[in-house]
Amino acid sequence: MSFDLQDKPLVGKLTEVFPGKIIRELPYKELRNVMATAPEDWRAEAIAAASIGVPLEELLDLPGRYAGAMSKLLAEVTALHGLSDEKAEPALINGTTVAGDESLGKH
Repeated sequence: MSFDLQDKPLVGKLTEVFPGKIIRELPYKELRNVMATAPEDWRAEAIAAASIGVPLEELLDLPGRYAGAMSKLLAEVTALHGLSDEKAEPALINGTTVAGDESLGKH
């Protein structure tokens, strides 16, 4: 069985340091591995780093002026992976914008 994973372009201030990156949904196995191997206090950041394809340390070493943008990224990534009650911006599945996720994962 194969599933289409969601992705969306990285936008905002973080594109200054990570141009051309996308935020991608991780497969569950990869997500669990990232969570298991991440330092306890940095799990959300580790998921965000893996989702945009950068090393965790690179994300953590950003200057403090990116704190607001990091907060937005963390909210988007946790929502994208179903780890929060917040809704992320519409995602893309195979290049098509998903209008709502009410039917995603329901069969």
